[in-house]
Amino acid sequence: MVQPCGELVSLTMCSRRRASLLAPRELSAARLYSQGSSYKEVARTLGVTPATARTYLRNAYVRLGVSNKVELISALRHPGGE
Repeated sequence: MVQPCGELVSLTMCSRRRASLLAPRELSAARLYSQGSSYKEVARTLGVTPATARTYLRNAYVRLGVSNKVELISALRHPGGE
């Protein structure tokens, strides 16, 4: 996808398998969070600190190119982004 960005353009490469871009722990955290778990619940389930759970989720958001929970849910349900 190419989008104008001031005098430059922004190029975003989309993958048919966006969820496969995630490390296993990031995917687990993203799935739990998208199903309604809080950061603390995700952390407790995965056996990590809340800060680590937030890191997993932040990385998942970046790798999937999403900016909110609704987009995260959509990206996990429709890995092709369609």
